[in-house]
Amino acid sequence: MALDRKITFNTLLQFSSKIIGLILSIFTVALTARYLGTKGFGQYSTILAFLQLFGTLMDLGLSMMVIQMTPYQKEGEEAREIETKIFNNIFTLRFFSALFFLFLAPLVSLFFPYPPLIKIGIALTSFSFFFPFLTQVIIPLFQKRLAIKRVVVGEITSRSVLFIFTALAIWLKMGLWGILGAIILGNLVNFLILFFSSLHFIKISLQFDFPLWKEILKKTWPIGLSIAFNLIYFRSDTVILSLYRSQEEVGIYGIAYKILEVLSLLPLVFVGLILPLLTKVWVQKNLDQFKKILQYGFDLLLILALPLVVGTLFLARPIIVLISGEEFALAGDVLRIIIFATGIIFVGTLFGHTIVAIHKQKTMLWFYLIDAMIAVTAYLIFIPRYSYYAAAIITVFSELFLYFFAFLIVWRTTKILPSLKIFWKSLKACLMMALLLWIFKEQNLFLLLFLANASYFGTLHLLKGWPKRLKELRE
Repeated sequence: MALDRKITFNTLLQFSSKIIGLILSIFTVALTARYLGTKGFGQYSTILAFLQLFGTLMDLGLSMMVIQMTPYQKEGEEAREIETKIFNNIFTLRFFSALFFLFLAPLVSLFFPYPPLIKIGIALTSFSFFFPFLTQVIIPLFQKRLAIKRVVVGEITSRSVLFIFTALAIWLKMGLWGILGAIILGNLVNFLILFFSSLHFIKISLQFDFPLWKEILKKTWPIGLSIAFNLIYFRSDTVILSLYRSQEEVGIYGIAYKILEVLSLLPLVFVGLILPLLTKVWVQKNLDQFKKILQYGFDLLLILALPLVVGTLFLARPIIVLISGEEFALAGDVLRIIIFATGIIFVGTLFGHTIVAIHKQKTMLWFYLIDAMIAVTAYLIFIPRYSYYAAAIITVFSELFLYFFAFLIVWRTTKILPSLKIFWKSLKACLMMALLLWIFKEQNLFLLLFLANASYFGTLHLLKGWPKRLKELRE
């Protein structure tokens, strides 16, 4: 099978699973928000944001090392032994860092001015983060082989379990504890499916090759710190908001931010699949192929990002009300701001991962640090006064700052400047979509969503706005 067809197949397969997962996530969030209300959803958001913020310190960037240190192993017993040794040591490092996090996060939360309900919730939900930590280093085994069917099965199954048990917890009136318990169960199911599926490729065990650990950590510390700095600003907004404003306000911001979180997973699907290819052709110094792959990713992500941003500007409030009810209606204004950050993430994810492929993590580290310092300082200054509006605006600025410099580093290193030909065609299609949304703005939301998609993709097709396939690339 031609490589571009294989990429397209795997991308469509995983993208389809993400769409299903997105729908299940939206239903789960809708149930949770309507059941807990703004205050309860604020407590729920505070617990998850605290754990996500704290968990960044334990990440270490090990999942990317699975790809970078074993990008394409050759066939043969010796090659499999090398891959197994490297992977198992990475897995062991992740296992103990996750275990450390499991015990440290609840301890640190005791020093925060949270009520007992939130502190107990942090302690309980820390178990749910243990399993994704391990899952993250297993997934690259499937990505590098462009074999993500089991990843899809795990994703859909875990999302289904989360939705079903969230609904069950609500039906049994188990409160916030039942909702958090459903998260733990969903993450556990995903880990078990991927763990046993990965045994087809590799025999997983705990290995303690300390010289290899030293080599792994030497390579991964810039990535780990970059991820930490990146996610510190990415989650500190909610934590800081929870310290200065009411839990009701946290809930309003949290529902809009949850949409950003769910949508930002979509570009990771495609970028995760092409990262091994970018790494491979860069090592081979094949700049022509590198440019084609980078342009291909750039075009596809733009095609998705632009209509997402434009459409949300018109439909933010009815979307929020549909998902969470009139109690959260103010979150529509927050979503109109934060959707720009989502669009930036779509395209920026490509350049953020390309930094890893061209081994410029140490250079990018400084910009992650500066971005985190600026964002956290701005959050502390403006959130107490302007609440969730400040949090949303600063988040957009932070994403723009970060990915501008990621793009700059990629351009200066590779001398590749992506073409904007598809961008202009996509923008024209967005203008047609915006015109129809404005004309029919009083119509039913579902009719508007249909009109938006039909007009955008129909216009894009007429303009021949789809990127060319990578015909020259072969396995």
